Amino acid sequence: MRALLQAVREPRVAGGIWLVLLPALLFGAYGVLVPLRFSALGFGAIAIGAAWLLSAGIEAAASPVLGRWSDRRGRLAPVRIGLVTSIGFSLVIPWIGDRWTHFVVVIFAALAYGMFWVPGTALLSDGTEAVGLDTAFGFTLLNFAWAPGHVIGSAFGAAIADASSDTVSYVILAGLCAATLVAIERRPVGALAPRSAQSDVRS
Repeated sequence: MRALLQAVREPRVAGGIWLVLLPALLFGAYGVLVPLRFSALGFGAIAIGAAWLLSAGIEAAASPVLGRWSDRRGRLAPVRIGLVTSIGFSLVIPWIGDRWTHFVVVIFAALAYGMFWVPGTALLSDGTEAVGLDTAFGFTLLNFAWAPGHVIGSAFGAAIADASSDTVSYVILAGLCAATLVAIERRPVGALAPRSAQSDVRS
C-alpha cells in the first residue's frame, strides 16, 4: 500500500489515473443517459444494441491508431483532441431532437470519450515504470481508477438526470473535460510525455 501511495506522487501516475478515471465517468453516465434518450426518441432495444456494437467496433479499430499516435507524438496529443471533441459532443447531444442524428452522434461521442483511455493507460505505465513499481501494482491502479469511476458515472448520470435533466448531466461532464484540458495546457507537455517521445513533442 505504501508503494502505491508513493507512486501516485509521480505526475505521470497521477495523470494516468485521472485519464483512466475520466472516461470511466463519461462512459458510466453515457451508459445510463443514452438508452433513456433513445427510448424517449422512439428507439427500441435493437437500435440501442446496434449503437453499442457500432461504438465498440469503432473504438476497437481506433485503439491501435491512438496507441501509435500516443507513442509518436507524446501521451497528451490524442488526449487534447479527445477532450475538445468530448466537450463538443457533451454540449450538443442533449439538444438533438432527430433520433437518427442522435444515433450517429452518440456513436462518435463514444469514440471521443474513449480517446483518453489508451494514452491514459500508457501514461500510467510510463509512470509506474519510472518509479520502479511492479506491473501487477500498475494494473491495480488501473482497475482502481476505472471500476469506481464507471459506477460513480452511472449513479451520477442517473441521479442528476432524475433531479433535473440530461442536459445538466452532460454540461457537468463537459465541465470536467474542460477543467482537465486547462490543467493539461498549464503543465509543460514534456513533463507528462514519455521519454522516447519528448523530443518529438518539443519539435
